[in-house]
Amino acid sequence: MTIKDGVYKICEFLLGTSWTALSLKNGVGVGSYGGSRTTPSYKRQGDQVIIEGSISIADFQGSQQVSSIPDNLKPAKHHYAIVPVSGSNVARMIVKNDGSVWVEWIKRLTTGENVTGEISWVQISTSYFID
Repeated sequence: MTIKDGVYKICEFLLGTSWTALSLKNGVGVGSYGGSRTTPSYKRQGDQVIIEGSISIADFQGSQQVSSIPDNLKPAKHHYAIVPVSGSNVARMIVKNDGSVWVEWIKRLTTGENVTGEISWVQISTSYFID
């Protein structure tokens, strides 16, 4: 390895890789969160994987795969996150150990009832560490 290669490796570790857009499943689009559209993307920074952005779901009827990440970035165990959703709702998001990204459920904050149908945005921002 040359000094130049070593410097590049250090920079990649400190600054991370560039953002890469997530490939979204059918019925899932880019959501509008806070009045702007943030394309769902991921990057690696050292041993940390960061996912950011918002999605919309045309017809949410319960647990649904929304995307996936590359094999080299999948967590060793399922990673769970509670994320905000339009209309005073919350969702449980899962990045599974096979690399698939899911919205498992959406609940209304005031009543705890399940939310289904068209969802204008789910903020799928989360991060986790890989080995």
